[in-house]
Amino acid sequence: EEGELVITRLHCNEAPLIRFKLGDRAIRLPLRNEKELKAFQFEFRGRSGDVIHLDDHQFSALNTYEYLKNALKNLYAFDVDLIASHVQIVNHRKERKLSILLASENALVNQQVIGAKLGVYGMQCLVKDALVNSMGLYSKSSINFDTVEKLGYQFEIKFVDIDSQEIHRTTVGKVPFFRDVIDSNL
Repeated sequence: EEGELVITRLHCNEAPLIRFKLGDRAIRLPLRNEKELKAFQFEFRGRSGDVIHLDDHQFSALNTYEYLKNALKNLYAFDVDLIASHVQIVNHRKERKLSILLASENALVNQQVIGAKLGVYGMQCLVKDALVNSMGLYSKSSINFDTVEKLGYQFEIKFVDIDSQEIHRTTVGKVPFFRDVIDSNL
């Protein structure tokens, strides 16, 4: 089961039990029970804030991307891991547009290849399928393809040059996986 990772002092004795939220989401793996080490293991699943909000619906950004990436590889022999150096999901709430930005050296060629394989409508359908299938974190019964369709969002998979201004970078040059742009004027 996926949840938010917290750290705490297990033996607090007379001090209060304080939990520090790290902002990471993780899945607890089986106990590592070896002679040298007995410890819990966790698989990192993304940041707590990596949630795509489309109206009143919430989708896991990481699960959406994983589904999309696997579908491109398995259905279209298009391996995003080999092609893209950076991935950024951008939710432009005011414009009602969700963009999957893939930074690559040959952005124009890659966009043409994926466009020829999927077309604009096919790319939009693939993103909608990915959103629906990301619902492991939330209830799948409340969302389906038609529900996502009725939200009125535009969906795109877009290759951009590695140094593109469309990819947001932090002040230290890191590329955040997910961006939630509420007001495009900010």
